Amino acid sequence: MLASGEVTSLNTLAGKVGANKRYVSRVVRCGLLAPDLVEMILEGRQPPDRSVEKLFDHLPMDWVEQRRLFGILDT
Repeated sequence: MLASGEVTSLNTLAGKVGANKRYVSRVVRCGLLAPDLVEMILEGRQPPDRSVEKLFDHLPMDWVEQRRLFGILDT
């Protein structure tokens, strides 16, 4: 809905999907993660001392930098 322009804010999106803004914000940020990191997290293969919350503290847009911060090498 954000990408299509149907909604223009997280507040509006949260209202449309029946969730709170904080939850919607976290889900939207997941869309900015490198695809292999998303796959690792969903499969529970991320390093045990890494979490999505830690990565989101200072989420770089560059996927190579995301991988470095997540403790895995870009292959």
